[in-house]
Amino acid sequence: MILRNSSHFIAVVLTISLVGCATGPNQKKLNDSNNLLRAGNVQGSLLGLEDTHKDIKDKDIPYYLDKTTLLQLSGGQNSNASIENLRQADRVVDDWMSQAKLNLGKTSTEVFSFIFAAGSKNTYQPKDYEKSMISFNLAITHFLDKQYENARVAAKKLAERETIIDRINELKIQSIKEKESKDRSNNPQASSSINSINGYPVNLINSPEVNSLKNSYQNAAAHYLAGFMFEMQGDQGLAAPGYRIATELKPNVPLFSRSLAELDRKISLNNSTKNTSEVLFIVEAGIIPRISTHKSNMTFNTRKGPRIVTLSLPVIEQPFIPNFVPASLGINSITVPISQVVNLDAMSRRQLRDDMPGYLLKATTQAFAQVIAQEAAQAAAERNNKNNNNNGAAMFAAILVGVAMSAGDVDARNWSALPGYIFMGRIEIPKGKTSLNIPTPTGMQNIDFVATENYHIVRVRYLGNTAYVSN
Repeated sequence: MILRNSSHFIAVVLTISLVGCATGPNQKKLNDSNNLLRAGNVQGSLLGLEDTHKDIKDKDIPYYLDKTTLLQLSGGQNSNASIENLRQADRVVDDWMSQAKLNLGKTSTEVFSFIFAAGSKNTYQPKDYEKSMISFNLAITHFLDKQYENARVAAKKLAERETIIDRINELKIQSIKEKESKDRSNNPQASSSINSINGYPVNLINSPEVNSLKNSYQNAAAHYLAGFMFEMQGDQGLAAPGYRIATELKPNVPLFSRSLAELDRKISLNNSTKNTSEVLFIVEAGIIPRISTHKSNMTFNTRKGPRIVTLSLPVIEQPFIPNFVPASLGINSITVPISQVVNLDAMSRRQLRDDMPGYLLKATTQAFAQVIAQEAAQAAAERNNKNNNNNGAAMFAAILVGVAMSAGDVDARNWSALPGYIFMGRIEIPKGKTSLNIPTPTGMQNIDFVATENYHIVRVRYLGNTAYVSN
């Protein structure tokens, strides 16, 4: 590489060194707020979230998503605010969909830049599994508010979004391969294999359960919920695909196959004179794992000797195992078994595993550029010593020779209030006053419940020793 303009080059190097300095919410404070939620202190977590963002004018999407969950857990009086926060995130996904469609016909380089664009506090793009959960939560929230048409719209978005996500992911794999091949022609150490990074905890994203997932975004609970809602509206043509996809994703869940087999009968009975109610239990437990930074040194061999660069890569924490998940719930003293239908913990790990080659390729390519930059700076400093030239550019170059190099960037944000696991159960009961029996670590929680509609949803979230119930 020939350096023709030292002043311009030093400016470029300084620009590279300062990339990623944008400020956002304090991650330690966010984690403190999240720890309160894990312990079951919803109000404390909400206050902590607000305190963390009190001086930030333009809130990021994870703020709205976390606030949505906390407001939902705080009670029905917050449903309007919860829905508005969800809609704000939903609009971001709609914008992403529009951009994604435009990128479907672009070059692999452009697709790579679109998928792995450097994040900032204003440009967070929900992860694929978060996109699915936004639709899932909007549908449930509208349903609980008896806004059934809005719930239907949210449910219908699911399939369209999955189609685009699937096509983008296919292009992602291709773009990584092509970029790696191109980059390696200039930099033999450009790599998309995490196995090339010493000390990275690969086991956290490479477990049998993670590997068994078809992808990181197809959510059996969301598809079953869509089927349930379309069944309620008598739309067999849309209900059947929802149940069928849920069964394909989780073939060992009897609820899914039974609902598909009984769909004709259920719809035929679905009229105003029906004297029974279908009650769907959605039980959420645990919490999604957090993301942090893993730093690893990588040595680059150059003409002037080895150069060490510290790579910063995202790493996901150990699973958070809930301290209590019941095998069943009760209604009118009838036992309703529940089955795990979604492992969001594994889906988040699958997301990181699938994206890691792109993150790593960006980091090693950036590292190589910084190695070249530092070598040029060293050469400028040596020429300065030889010629006794004290111009400003040479002084900057001499300083940069000693600068420790780092590459890669980590966006540690996510929808941190999501559950780690989702369970479902369903029962048909006579309409009228009934009693929900919700097991908790401290005993049975009994809640009066009046089944007036043909279809009802009861949502239960376990946090700490508390069960938060919405119906």
